[in-house]
Amino acid sequence: MLFLDFRRNLLVAVLLSLGVTFNLSFAAAIPRLTCPVDSWTVGGFYFGDDWDISTPKDKTAGRCPPYLDKAKTKLGPFKRHTGVDLRGTANKTIVKAAATGRVILVDSAGSGWGKLILIEHSNPSGVFLTQYMHVTPDGPSKKFPKGIVKDVIVKAGDPIAKAASITNGGSHLHFGIWSDYYIVLKNGDSLARRGALPKCSNPKVSDCKCDDGKGHNDSTWPQSFLNPLSYK
Repeated sequence: MLFLDFRRNLLVAVLLSLGVTFNLSFAAAIPRLTCPVDSWTVGGFYFGDDWDISTPKDKTAGRCPPYLDKAKTKLGPFKRHTGVDLRGTANKTIVKAAATGRVILVDSAGSGWGKLILIEHSNPSGVFLTQYMHVTPDGPSKKFPKGIVKDVIVKAGDPIAKAASITNGGSHLHFGIWSDYYIVLKNGDSLARRGALPKCSNPKVSDCKCDDGKGHNDSTWPQSFLNPLSYK
């Protein structure tokens, strides 16, 4: 079984690195998840929202439908949000593991965006990942002597981080679900760590949709991302 999993993962990695688009269908059955913060209250973007990666002064920018500035110009290219932004207070809100699993990545979420934690979960039907962005991972403790680092095993409800202070908006937890294995591409990136999909080449401001002839041109949407609010 392990050998078959290795061959399958290798094939998927090769195809993705070549830009081949296909439906990833190795997802596990997702159980009901532990809320990773105080409540499931969304304080920012929802799953699937399109948002503007520019930072105009208009505080409504980034919402869908998008807004225009006074000169009626486009605010910038859109990205599609892969999770939900749950309310949190910087350095106070405790972030918990949504299910029992193994930490497979602790890394930067981008300049000004805090850190990212990915946890891999498995059950008899397969594997899925949960992603926690804009956090400060916990350091060494009695339960986790090395802190929250790669390969640490956590249980559902275990504290793993706190909401980080970020420079690109109000503090919150971006919580997402990737319904497949963690695969690293040739360039060192992984689709599973994305908080949003690549920008559209020619967004239509009037209806929030990409006008590049290929939709969002991303093989993983919506096949491998799931709405976390469906599993609360």
